[in-house]
Amino acid sequence: MTNIICDMCKKSIPDASRRYSWETRDDRYSTIYDKDICPSCLDKLDNSVNKKMQSSTIYGYKDYRSNAKSILMKSCK
Repeated sequence: MTNIICDMCKKSIPDASRRYSWETRDDRYSTIYDKDICPSCLDKLDNSVNKKMQSSTIYGYKDYRSNAKSILMKSCK
């Protein structure tokens, strides 16, 4: 059995699965840039990126991804 640890909050994700269904939505985890992220931290990451992008005059996919990567790397230290 593999124990998945969230790279942002450093907590274990019990019974973690990559499959998404309504019943298992709180047990899933996402992998972004080789970082495993639990659902609550993924929401925090999305909110942080959206706040940063709202203050920008340019809102493009490339800008979104670069901001997400920089915030993610700072959060996972």
